[in-house]
Amino acid sequence: MKTRFLINKNGVYYLTTGKLLEYKEADAKGDPEKEKGVKKVKETFDHIKNQPHTWYQSVEVTDQHFSALNTGQSD
Repeated sequence: MKTRFLINKNGVYYLTTGKLLEYKEADAKGDPEKEKGVKKVKETFDHIKNQPHTWYQSVEVTDQHFSALNTGQSD
């Protein structure tokens, strides 16, 4: 089953529908390039997290039949 998230940003809802990339320290161990990638993702996340107005509500959608007609396309 594909992992999907609904995100609420200022009253506009977004649904992730594409491929989700995973960055897991435990799985990167022993591979310098993967370790570097995980570190970069973590550092970028922490940097953005510490900026004002960068946190939004997000929930995981586990109902595999969930769908709704969208009102536009987000970049």
